[in-house]
Amino acid sequence: MDGFTEIYQQAISKYEGREELLKLVIPTLNCLWNDVVFLSPLHPHKHYEAYSKIGFTPRNLQFFKFR
Repeated sequence: MDGFTEIYQQAISKYEGREELLKLVIPTLNCLWNDVVFLSPLHPHKHYEAYSKIGFTPRNLQFFKFR
């Protein structure tokens, strides 16, 4: 299994029991929920800081930055 497949399997496992979300269309953007859920105009570290302030520590952090 290549690295991307492993990452995908880890990410998709979070939707176990609620797979219907993966087919949910976001009308304004005209794309699927799983296409946009991980996109943000904020730098990933800002999200991490906000989560840390409320006591939530995400596991297995991986960030990708698009320019």
